[in-house]
Amino acid sequence: MDKVVSHSLEKGTEKYYGTKSYMSVYNVSLSFDQSSSTNIWIVGGPVDSLGVLMTGWLVNPEVNGDFVTRSFVYWTKTI
Repeated sequence: MDKVVSHSLEKGTEKYYGTKSYMSVYNVSLSFDQSSSTNIWIVGGPVDSLGVLMTGWLVNPEVNGDFVTRSFVYWTKTI
């Protein structure tokens, strides 16, 4: 399977923002040293203190010890 990466950048002037996504999650075939993920990043703020919110799905057998698809959320202190 080829790697697929796409992105979109939007700069808004409104006070409130949002996002939505449609993510297909399959039982991927991986070896123990591989991982697969799909995620959304929301990034904002000044460069020296960027705020990041990331969410999505992840299969990582090396970290989790199995091949189960898991949802995740990650954020920085500045969010």
